[in-house]
Amino acid sequence: MGVRNLIPHLKRYAPSSLKEVSLSHFAHQPLAIDGTLFAYQALYTSYKRGGRDHESEEQMSDAALILRGIYYVARKLTFHNVQPLFIFDGPGTGVRSIVKAVERERRRERRKELLSAIESEEQRHDRLDHLNDLLNIMSHLSSSQLDYVTADLETAAALMTDEEATSIQPPPDKPSRPPPETAAKDIEHVKNMLEAHVDNLLKIQSADDESRPVKSAAREELALIEAIKQEGALNPEHIIHLQLLQKHHLTRQDKLRSRIAQVTPNLVKQAAHLLDLMNISHYTIEKDDYEGEMVCASLASHGLVSATLTEDTDAIVAGDGLVIQKLGRNILDKDLVTVVDPQLARDGLQLSRSQFVDLCILMGTDFSSTIEGIGPVRAFGLIQKFGSIENILKNQPKLVTGDTFLPEIARGVFTRQYVPDDNLISLAEKTRTHVKQVDDTAALRYLNEQGVMDVGYGRAEGDGGVRLEKFPGE
Repeated sequence: MGVRNLIPHLKRYAPSSLKEVSLSHFAHQPLAIDGTLFAYQALYTSYKRGGRDHESEEQMSDAALILRGIYYVARKLTFHNVQPLFIFDGPGTGVRSIVKAVERERRRERRKELLSAIESEEQRHDRLDHLNDLLNIMSHLSSSQLDYVTADLETAAALMTDEEATSIQPPPDKPSRPPPETAAKDIEHVKNMLEAHVDNLLKIQSADDESRPVKSAAREELALIEAIKQEGALNPEHIIHLQLLQKHHLTRQDKLRSRIAQVTPNLVKQAAHLLDLMNISHYTIEKDDYEGEMVCASLASHGLVSATLTEDTDAIVAGDGLVIQKLGRNILDKDLVTVVDPQLARDGLQLSRSQFVDLCILMGTDFSSTIEGIGPVRAFGLIQKFGSIENILKNQPKLVTGDTFLPEIARGVFTRQYVPDDNLISLAEKTRTHVKQVDDTAALRYLNEQGVMDVGYGRAEGDGGVRLEKFPGE
């Protein structure tokens, strides 16, 4: 998601480069929109939500979620009389594919980790459902029956620290308690199921290959069961506790799923078709592997559009044109956006373009790791003093760089200018000079056919009912 902590750094050291304005400030002006990013943001926002329409969200496909998000952005812009030109990433077969080989390999490894975490959450989902069923049965037991069912559980020991466990003397052996006379067979079955459930949690706790979040989740379930055992009764607080565990599980599961969601070429085609129905300009990058924010930044630098709309701060590094961020993110006023001026940013920091690029590389990008021990503030001071990464390393021999610190590759990404082809130049010119009448009728019919829900909410105000959330790490 661009340069790490760049916006907070500019707020501190170059505040004049940032300005909050109403989206109407760009009325009757062409803007280049990072369409692929907003498609991903629509997925992340929808997966992340757990409120009013969470159940309906789960019924919507990725295509429907993306279409709803793109529709929201398009209507938000046209409501304020902005003339949008959506730019979508292409298949990616050119130079940038080679440049980003390291990053893609890292993403593949991360995807494997996420899939494993999702599998663990699915197992937890089944466990919590099973525990919910057990608690429903246990709620009908008498206190003596509940005492029998929980008597032999080893939950307390599992919840102790090593120090606590060694300081407690083992209890004397107790004879097994016979089950109460009433419904003995059924109670024995409940006891066996609960003990099996606890045994499973204990195995997770002791497994060397389980992650910390998985073990923590198992510990929370053990704590709930131990509380029921200690109190000798199933109280409403225990049910609420379980409901909170289920809610936390759903939130984590949604978060993990959002991070493996992918905007495929077919999904881009569907989004482009929606924009066609709305009579809104769009362009899909066909050659080389430039990403949308870089092409948008190039259009702004060439004066073909007034600004770039993207949450990716790479656009601030790559071009000179204005960059608009935080669309629909201001809680108090959804019409406010943040405008970043890259030239004022460099002036405020008193850095040349090449120095600014090197600063951003040191702060952290998608294309190179950072140097251990160097954060944003120290990086800024070193660039001010030595002027370049090479000079920093030459004068600071104790700094250690790893194999994934690739400043030349990152520089190539930021300085390799995209040259718009004739088709894109013509499309940008038409976007600027021809004010199009947006037609919602066919678009809404298409959205309905694709299973998009709640799209009409707030439409008259240019607000599709969706509040775009921050990306992870943003």
